[in-house]
Amino acid sequence: MRGVGKQTLGKCLSIWTLGLTLLASDSVWSQPARPAPPPKAAPGPWPLSHVSVWLTPMQYDPVPTLRWLDQQKLQPDRVIVQALDCGMTAFATKSTVLTCAPNLKGKDPLGDVGEWAHARGIECWAALDLFRWWQKIDPQTFDPFEKHPELQATNFDQSTTIIGEGKFASPFNPKVKPVLMDLLRELVTQYPDFDGLVLCCRLPEGWMHGFDEGARAAYIRYRQIDPLDLTMYDDHPETRDPEVQQFFNWRLDTVGALLGELVQVFRQAVPKGKVAVVGRGDQYNLTPKVQARTCSDWLTWVAQGYADEVLIDAAWKDESARAAWDAATHLLEKSQRKVPLTCMLTSRPNWWPYGPTEAWPIFAERGRGIDRVAVEGYFTRCEDEVKPVLQKTLTWRRWPR
Repeated sequence: MRGVGKQTLGKCLSIWTLGLTLLASDSVWSQPARPAPPPKAAPGPWPLSHVSVWLTPMQYDPVPTLRWLDQQKLQPDRVIVQALDCGMTAFATKSTVLTCAPNLKGKDPLGDVGEWAHARGIECWAALDLFRWWQKIDPQTFDPFEKHPELQATNFDQSTTIIGEGKFASPFNPKVKPVLMDLLRELVTQYPDFDGLVLCCRLPEGWMHGFDEGARAAYIRYRQIDPLDLTMYDDHPETRDPEVQQFFNWRLDTVGALLGELVQVFRQAVPKGKVAVVGRGDQYNLTPKVQARTCSDWLTWVAQGYADEVLIDAAWKDESARAAWDAATHLLEKSQRKVPLTCMLTSRPNWWPYGPTEAWPIFAERGRGIDRVAVEGYFTRCEDEVKPVLQKTLTWRRWPR
């Protein structure tokens, strides 16, 4: 009996355990399944608050691009039209040094672009490349330095050999300032309705220019020292010779003062007009020597009230472009000057042949959070290089906020 009882008890326990297991399983099956986590959203576009299109009439007719924008029902916030580039203007000028571009004589691209923009409630700004007066490009045949060699900036060896970025006027030569001042006065007299002015104010990066006779004489008057007597062969000559730092400072101050006078002329003629400057985001990561080469001291110009906006010129080839943008943003925040930064997608001579088409994929990948963009084709025809990128930027701006 005892044996039978144990067997019976064992069977009962087994049945009871099985029942509990089935009940537990049934309770699990009866519970609603937990929803799977939603898939991660693709990065996608981000909202752009301001998109500019930058047109260069010296290189192509801007009117077909404007018609294309109408056909596509795309509307930028601003049109920037180049008024001075490589020593050639996009308007009739009485200058004895600079000239109207040969392909624009008898035409009025500034008026055409301005009328188109204002008829649609779009701002129209003029752009001036102040010092690059010659570039080895087609169709340019005009070289202002052939008749005015004294105005050309030369390097330490007094060489006028063409470099990749072209030939530059010397902002340290007092004779250059009246050429630019008179040209700007002509521009605002003929076209008083421009909403703003973009100034590209830089010298080449590769070699230090500004050792021409006019520049040397100006520094001798200032410091009683010939710049050719300074030793600047290494990366940091200013640490060895304080006079070199004085020379660097003088270069930056001289260009800044010229810029300030041009800004004053524009603001007096167009009281409600705004002024933007073009600058490198990583300008202040460069050595003092290289900063003094380019003289593109945009942060100082902002601090002095000359600039209402900074257009950051960078080649979007890799992550360095985003790093340069972030550096500029950080410096501007530290300056406590609330002016907008705009990212340029451009094929300007210093980045050629890298242009907006090549820059777009990198910008789309690494540019998140940048909400102001200026798209500029330069050497190639506008419809070939700018239209696809404009299509994307002007479509992205509609992305829900």
